[in-house]
Amino acid sequence: MTTHISLNSTNRINYAGTSPANCTINLNRRIFAKCAELSFFMTPNSFYNITGTNNTFLLDGAPQTLDSGCYTLSQLFTEILTLLPAGSTMLYNDVLNKIEITTLVNHTLDFSVSGIYIVLGFLPQLYPAATIFLSTNPPKIYQSIVHIETSLGTNMVNDQGYHSSFIVPINVNKSEMIQFYNRSQFSSRPKVQEAEIKSVQIILKDEYGNIMQGAGDWTMIIAVAE
Repeated sequence: MTTHISLNSTNRINYAGTSPANCTINLNRRIFAKCAELSFFMTPNSFYNITGTNNTFLLDGAPQTLDSGCYTLSQLFTEILTLLPAGSTMLYNDVLNKIEITTLVNHTLDFSVSGIYIVLGFLPQLYPAATIFLSTNPPKIYQSIVHIETSLGTNMVNDQGYHSSFIVPINVNKSEMIQFYNRSQFSSRPKVQEAEIKSVQIILKDEYGNIMQGAGDWTMIIAVAE
């Protein structure tokens, strides 16, 4: 027999002291199960793409730190320009898919001190004194997937060896609703670690294995085979 469990992060234990990205939800009855399947998941694309892991670069050897948040590319440019010398410009060439930073006089930029080099498409290195800095790769302001780690079990593994119960693709813009349907996307059925389920712990992580900051409340439906 298959039971469908509807979980809502607003019903989490210790609502005030936890976040939707790391919480536990009690069930109203015990469920005995062998495997679980994510049937449906919905959450806003509001989690931060700039955090303490990718928000710092060096200007002439001095750390420059961006505020954590959920940015579009234009919003990110505006924020970075507040940290660069007066008169600097940042342009995105959507033909070359590269970012160009221009300053009025020579400066050095070092993108090796955090993951910001991935966000801006630069190499993780110190760029020597110049007035024009051109990225090597396209900017990557987006996240591709949400890893959903649960206390039920693990079924998915990425190329870095990080295990999770489910993976949800992100295919919407900032502030839009991410929606997953197992019938139109793909199925994932991890074996349940403990046959008797009294509660479910849910942890949402980004594609780099970090717990998501700024995550909004979510709804999910899990089908368990009893």
